[in-house]
This record gives sequence, structure tokens and C-alpha cells, in this order.
Amino acid sequence: MKIICLALVLLSSVLESICEDSRCGSDKCCSRFEQDVQIFKRLSEIEEKETSLQESINSLQRLVNSQQSLINSQQALIAELQQNQPQNKDAMFPTNVIFQATSISKDTLADGQTIVFTQIKTNNGTGYDNTSGIFTVPTDGVYLFSLQLCIENVYFYFDITTDARLLLSGIFTDEKPQLASCHTASTAATLMKDERVFVKYRKKSSHRTGLWSSNTERQTFSGVLIYK
Repeated sequence: MKIICLALVLLSSVLESICEDSRCGSDKCCSRFEQDVQIFKRLSEIEEKETSLQESINSLQRLVNSQQSLINSQQALIAELQQNQPQNKDAMFPTNVIFQATSISKDTLADGQTIVFTQIKTNNGTGYDNTSGIFTVPTDGVYLFSLQLCIENVYFYFDITTDARLLLSGIFTDEKPQLASCHTASTAATLMKDERVFVKYRKKSSHRTGLWSSNTERQTFSGVLIYK
């Protein structure tokens, strides 16, 4: 394009000199000269627009390159996060933690003995052990624990506790002969992973334990993760 414009400039100079020559028909020459000048102007405008368009294309290309660089960095970050993600996330950090167990292994309990609920109804998160009666916290969070004991004509003292701290201490009473009843208690606590929670019997007298159950009324210990 620049070569064409240079040629037109030279051509215009020649035509201008011819137009100034008295031997040439000035009107005809100058008319042709004016046409060439207009063509030159048009070509110059086209060249300017071409330059401007090329600059716009270069600017868009730089923007595309910048966006592509950003996409590449984000993809690299995603790949790194996926690589560092646990293979079995649900097993390592269970969010659906709930257990319920029924049926006490012994009707007669010693003072300070852990009450073992042997029949597991549900155990999502696999935190409850029905051989020891202990629930081991699988992940940090706020847990709600519930206890139901069916007793007859006794005072039953109990603790819901961890190894290090008492979560709830209570007493269930049933003083009416031949009229058994079931009682419930609940407590919530913020717990850390691997803390152990269990129900402990506290004997306050020489009276019998007084636990009983039927097909519909049972001793029950349960817990659920309510906030993580």
C-alpha cells in the first residue's frame, strides 16, 4: 500500500508539472490531476483505516492472550485442588453423621460403668461401637445426643460424658410400684474429631438398676451431627 501511494505522489507531481505547461490543454490535464489527487486521498484514508483496524486487531489479540493466560492459571489451580483432594472425601470428612443403638447388654450395672447399647439401628459415619458403648467423633462439629431409658420403681442416675468433660448429668425417677415408665434426656455439644462420647451409670444406693424393655419401649442412645 505504501508503494502505491508513493507512486501516486510521483504521478501527481508529474501531472501537476504537465498542467503548468502551456502547451497542454490545462482544463483536461488539471481535471485528470484532480481525479488522481482524489484517488490518492481515498487511498490514504484507506491506509489510515487499515492501520487503525490492524491496531484494533492487535489490541483484541492481546486481550485474548490475557484471557487465555487467566484461563490457563485457573485450570492449573483447579487441577492442583483436585490432585490434593482426598480420594475418599466422604469417608474422611463425613457430613451425614448419625447413629442410634438400643438394648442394654446388662440389666445390672456397677457404679461408673459405661452403658453399652448393643443393637445398632443406624450408624452413618461408623462412629458408634456397640461392643464398648462409645461413640467416637468422626469430624469436628456440633452434635445432638439423646438418651431414653425405661425404668421401674427406681432412681436412675446417669451421665452423658466424654473422657475429659461432662456433657449432661441427670436422674430418671419412677416411684410408682408396678408402673414402669420411659424417660428421655438430650444435650448438644461442640466436639472435636476423635473425642469419645458415652453414657455412664452412677449408682447412688443399693437399689437395683430397674431397667426394663418391651417390643415397643426400649433403652436408646442416639446422636447426630447438626452443624459442621
